[in-house]
Formats: sequence, structure tokens, C-alpha cells
Amino acid sequence: GINAEYGGLMILKKTKMKRRTRMRTTILINQKRKKSVNPSLRKRQNLRKGKKVVDSRTNEKGEKEYLIKWESRAYIHNSWHIQSELTQFRGYKKLLNYVKNQDTYNTWRETANPEEIEFMAIQKELQLEQNASYLILDRIIASRPVGSQGKVNEDDDEAEKEDHEETEKEYLVKWNNLPYEDCTWEKSEDIKQYTKEMEDFKRREHYYLVQKNMEHALKHRRPMNKKLTLQPTWLNNPYDQNNNDNNETSVSETQSQKAETETKSNNEDEKEKSRTTKLSLRDYQLDGLSWLIQTWSNDTNGILADEMGLGKTIQTITFLSWLN
Repeated sequence: GINAEYGGLMILKKTKMKRRTRMRTTILINQKRKKSVNPSLRKRQNLRKGKKVVDSRTNEKGEKEYLIKWESRAYIHNSWHIQSELTQFRGYKKLLNYVKNQDTYNTWRETANPEEIEFMAIQKELQLEQNASYLILDRIIASRPVGSQGKVNEDDDEAEKEDHEETEKEYLVKWNNLPYEDCTWEKSEDIKQYTKEMEDFKRREHYYLVQKNMEHALKHRRPMNKKLTLQPTWLNNPYDQNNNDNNETSVSETQSQKAETETKSNNEDEKEKSRTTKLSLRDYQLDGLSWLIQTWSNDTNGILADEMGLGKTIQTITFLSWLN
């Protein structure tokens, strides 16, 4: 029995050794395959990728040229190329599909009626107008220095520093009729013709810096308030304070005038008191009031987004009363 158990252990060790050698050989084979990748293919992988073909034309030499929209680049960087120049770039299959679609369109034109041809021509013109609108700058969102070139020497004059800041920055641009996911970083020389949009961006940046510098002072200036768990006393019966104020202001009045004003307003005040003293804010309304007070104390904007009928109006009124 001992010999059989010992023999079984030896067999298990041999099988494990075989598996390890197989794994090592497969790893070495994969490493050799990675090293033996075609260098032209590796160079092609590092090149730009064409996103789509925007338009086509025939140049002076009679060659067919294609307007290429490049991946992760704006429409202002579209460029014309002949087919032989695009074979080394990624996305070359899209060009082949475009050429195939053009051939099918030309064969369709031979048998189509004039109305259908006119309709397709109008659609193409609309698409070209849409592509032309993508060249218009809509808004500049942010800016950043261009690598290490954005550094400015301290010995330079102020005018030279401003020139460095203008030329050594790139801006995040939102283009017309395109979503924000298609925003691109552009150098200042590429968008220098959009002076109005650049001035608007600098004005917004200046306003943001001023607000950021004032933030610390505003936080310490405005009072902080604890979270409200119970309804404040100044919300229970607002008529008590009004009556006290009326009593203080009516010291100079005569006894007859007091009697007249009190007899006229006694009944109405009692009705209003009996009605208002029974009202109280709900828990979630107190939370909303506390949140509004906190946003005001922190100098941040806030929007009450409760559903209809949950008391956004009363929360706003109580917040204004708290401010008062």
C-alpha cells in the first residue's frame, strides 16, 4: 500500500511538470509572435484614423480626391487626399465603402427619374451645408498650457508674457451643431479669427476668478445654521410679533384710536390665529428649508426639484422669512 501511494504521488508530480513546460513553451511562442509583427503594420497602428469621408472631387490632374474627417479632430482639420495616400492610414475600409456607394449611386442615376435625382441632390446639398456649419466655433469651454512650452520666463516683459500666454495655450472648443462629446482641444493659432468668442471666454474666466477669491470671505461673512429638526418658533404664530410691533408703535396714539383699531381687527386676528397656529411644516419641508439655508450660507446655487404638490412654494416663503 505504501509503494502504491508513493507511485501515485510521483505520477502527479510528473503531470504537473509537463503542464508547466507546456505553459512555458506557449508563453515563449506568443512572445516570438509579438516580436515578429510586421513593422509597417505597427507603424500603421500609430498613424491617424480616418473617421469618415465627407466629400470627393476631381483635381487638376484628373485624380480623384477625398475629403477625410479624422478621428478625435475637428472639421477644420479635414484634408484632401488621393486614394493611394490613404492606404497606410487606419480606417481605409471606410474609404472603400464610400467608393462602393458612389459606384452604386452612379449606376442608380442611369435608371432613376428626374424627380428622384433632384431629391437626392437636395439631400446632398443639405448634408454639405450641415458639414459647413461644423466649422463654426460655438463656445470656448476651457484652456490649458501646451506641455512644457507653456512656461514663461520671469525676465520677459509683460507684453512678451502675454504673447506667450496667447500662443502657448490650447482651448477646449464646442463646435456648432455638434454635441459636447465632440469637443476638441485647439491651439490658439487655429482659432485666432474667433475674437469675440475668445473675449467672452476670458470674461467668464475673469468673473470665475473673482468669485473664487471672494468665496472665502463670503463663507465667513454669512452665518451658518444647524439643521432644523423642529419647526422654528417664528413660524408658529407670526401674529405675535406683529402685535408686539403694533403695540410699540401705537404708544403715541390716543386711547380712543386704540379702541377703534382693536375692535375692528379683533375678530379677523382671532380667526387668522386659530387657523395659522394649527399649520406646521412637514419633515421633508424642514429638510428643504435647512438645505436652502445651507446653500445660502455656502454661497452656492440651489434648485428645489420636488414633485408637484410637495410644498416648494412654502419652503421658499419660509426661507425668505428666515432671511428677513
